[in-house]
Amino acid sequence: MKLKRFLKEPQLLPNVEVSSKQELLELMSNVIAQSSIAQSSKLTTQDILASILKREEQSSTGLGDGFAFPHARFKDLNSIVIVIAHLKTPLTDYKSADGKPVSYACMAIVPESRPSEALQIMSQVATLFSDSAVRANIAKAKDGNEFYQIILASEKLVDEVVTAQAIMRKPFLTLNEDTALRTATLKMSSKRLNTIPVINDKKQIIGEVSTNSLFKLGIPDFFGQLKSVAFIKEFDPFEKYFFDEAHSKVGDIMNVDIPKVSPSTTIMEIVFMLAVKNIPKIYVVDQDDTLLGVVDKTLVLERIINF
Repeated sequence: MKLKRFLKEPQLLPNVEVSSKQELLELMSNVIAQSSIAQSSKLTTQDILASILKREEQSSTGLGDGFAFPHARFKDLNSIVIVIAHLKTPLTDYKSADGKPVSYACMAIVPESRPSEALQIMSQVATLFSDSAVRANIAKAKDGNEFYQIILASEKLVDEVVTAQAIMRKPFLTLNEDTALRTATLKMSSKRLNTIPVINDKKQIIGEVSTNSLFKLGIPDFFGQLKSVAFIKEFDPFEKYFFDEAHSKVGDIMNVDIPKVSPSTTIMEIVFMLAVKNIPKIYVVDQDDTLLGVVDKTLVLERIINF
């Protein structure tokens, strides 16, 4: 599947000027409504916008790193229709997963019976926009034709299989091994995170700190052998915990045996690791172990299963 199958110049919007997320979604819905496919399905701007907004109510389609993928499914639609926009001024009200302003958006309406095609579209567009050179070229495009030529020139670099690179998100927080453990626990609790990756000065991942490792910090080893806590129910492990926490660093308790995959790892391999091997979080790294992103079960539910 190639993007050019679904794109015409009017569906590529360079240097769009909008002041809000609502205005952007209205504009893109209107462009889609002008397509022959939408018109043959008797879909109006209002129909499209209403479905797009209903999907946004479930969770924001701001995927992170400046990219948004608003979308909706329609029962009587016979083909995908997409519109891609570059925003002259990034939108700060989109409520993306990483809190960053949105600079690029791809809106898609898809047949209800063919959601996998939309996943491929999302994968390809997200991969394109992850390339800084492509972003820079798109930002310079003067019209839809230039925008289209950039897409055509860049598309050959994109794998059509949905990969880790397309669905991953940037980590919300990272730590280094010299971070005080008390600082780490405060960050984890404030962001409601079960794990935080630990990186070195070269941005390479070297481990992770998890809530499990923090809990075990104050619990004696023999607890794991007990079948009941009846005879030691008055024992208070947290005195030891508070002492250890105050005098420890992240490097003292981090787990170095962590699951890592390349950006080209397929979605089926990811799902196997998460569902069958029951791995809670997977780290996406380049050939030098530089941390690029993370994938977990919640992310797959949001971007794939609940698509």
